[in-house]
Amino acid sequence: MNPLITSAFLEVLDINVIVVDWSSLASSYYISATYGLPSVGQYLGNFLKWHVETAGGDWDRVHLVGFSLGVHVVEIASRTIRGKPAHVTGLDPAGPLWYQNKNGLNTDSICAGNAIPFVPGDNSHYMEGESRYVWIPDGDGVPHLVDLEEPVDEELLRNRNGANNEYWLFTRSNPINRQVIVHGNANTISNSNYNGNRPIFVIVHGWNNDGNSGMNPLITSTVLAVQDANVIVVDWGAVASSSYVTAVSSVPNIGRHLGNFLIWLINTAGGNWNNVHLVGFSLGAHVVGNAGRTAVGLPARVTGLDPAGPLWSGSSNALNRNDGQYVESIHTDGRILGIMDAISDADFYPNGGRNPQPGCLTSSCSHGRAPEFFASSVLTNHFVGRLCSNINEAEASTCNGAAFNMGNAIMNKRG
Repeated sequence: MNPLITSAFLEVLDINVIVVDWSSLASSYYISATYGLPSVGQYLGNFLKWHVETAGGDWDRVHLVGFSLGVHVVEIASRTIRGKPAHVTGLDPAGPLWYQNKNGLNTDSICAGNAIPFVPGDNSHYMEGESRYVWIPDGDGVPHLVDLEEPVDEELLRNRNGANNEYWLFTRSNPINRQVIVHGNANTISNSNYNGNRPIFVIVHGWNNDGNSGMNPLITSTVLAVQDANVIVVDWGAVASSSYVTAVSSVPNIGRHLGNFLIWLINTAGGNWNNVHLVGFSLGAHVVGNAGRTAVGLPARVTGLDPAGPLWSGSSNALNRNDGQYVESIHTDGRILGIMDAISDADFYPNGGRNPQPGCLTSSCSHGRAPEFFASSVLTNHFVGRLCSNINEAEASTCNGAAFNMGNAIMNKRG
């Protein structure tokens, strides 16, 4: 390949072509070459830095090309010099022993802040507060590439907002077929199976989801299996289906409308705030936070399932421990698609709270584990956490403090 590519370059450009010979290691066993490869890349990176500084050169005119294991060599070389080369090209990057390998090729090697990840769902490139692009899954777990610097669609928000929320009621009398309750229309309550003497569970989906997303029937069915309850699924898909940045901007409004709906529902048809549990996934976690805040913290429980992370760090609109009588978060993809910080009365970090979760290869998968963990906890209440002294213990899964159950449907749970 070396003379082939060299001749092709020199045919069209008057340039310096440098061929790297690392055969002293590359001729060994594949495993040995793989484990020794990071050092090869670092030496190459340092050589290029010395060469440019000593003899001149422009990083904007440097192009590194590697084949197979050589792809990971040029990636590490570029990373060693902080992504300065203008181009890094990988020709069929070696696969065996490299999937999820931190030394493997990724787009942080070039212009880290604006790197575009090319493997759907793989957010190994992502750095909170720095990366522009991130893969975020929809309701079916399909990852979509999101530009976090995309402008907010103000026109869409003028036409779609929390007033477009739909509220779908499910009970043991109608566990599958929804009954729609319309905010302000008391007849839709009286014509439904709503019963103010039953507990109220509210479920809110995240970005690019709607009321039909898989998490909604999953959690609805588990709640109704253990309690005779009113389960209200909130469909805010009219806005959630917009760009991620626009959906983020809409969350406070969506949450306020939900909070006002619940106030109206309880005042009109009965209900007890001590028997209200709001559950939200991803962006939906911040929606239920805003709903609880609108209801002045009256809901007995507010649960955030891996509360969305991108664009939420330090936001006053994010879920927090004042949004209900007891607020809990279950973190499964911290520092990428989910918030890692302890923002609730009790924050659980199953398996360290980060990617990869069991059975997952990507952060999109790990993010989606939170609703599954919660649904399982409702049925069996079998997940037991231990009090941690700090976030480092939580991430390392070395906590050994008092035991406390994660999730479940117990209304009077307190942390």
